[in-house]
Amino acid sequence: MRIFKNTRFARFAAKEGVTDGELRKTVSRLEAGYEKYKSEIYETVHQDATEMFKIGGISEAEMREFDEMCLAEEPVTAYEAEDTVSVEHVTA
Repeated sequence: MRIFKNTRFARFAAKEGVTDGELRKTVSRLEAGYEKYKSEIYETVHQDATEMFKIGGISEAEMREFDEMCLAEEPVTAYEAEDTVSVEHVTA
């Protein structure tokens, strides 16, 4: 799969500290339909954090911390992530 980043998104990702590796991993997880929680408690915490993020109560960086804390990890090696998803920069 190929991911295309336009200039606006590339600037946004750089500002928020999102690396191409993180983007590849996220896209791979979403493509596989993978977004399971570590437990029911983590699901509730994550849903509450998502609502807070939507109304501006927490930042995007804080939301990523909740993602890391609450979402179960799918074992993806760096080799697999590199082979399945490439990030390409385009101008728009």
